[in-house]
Amino acid sequence: MGKMSNSLNLSLTDELKKFIYNQSGEGTLFSTPSEYVRDLIRHEKERRQAANFRNGVVDRVSGCHSWADNQIFWRLEKFQSR
Repeated sequence: MGKMSNSLNLSLTDELKKFIYNQSGEGTLFSTPSEYVRDLIRHEKERRQAANFRNGVVDRVSGCHSWADNQIFWRLEKFQSR
């Protein structure tokens, strides 16, 4: 993880602010609201990277035309639709 040197100010509704603060502190997984928000962003980044990887694999496999390649493509599409 990189060095923390920048900040970002966000405007939130009272409802969102309360929700974020309730996800941090004693009895939670996160010490601070910032830790919680950073974790959300990391998970979203990982989710998008995984989706881009899957899409790249599907694009490459979909160009194949042998029976075995089509079986792989079918299984990937079935897995991706979960």
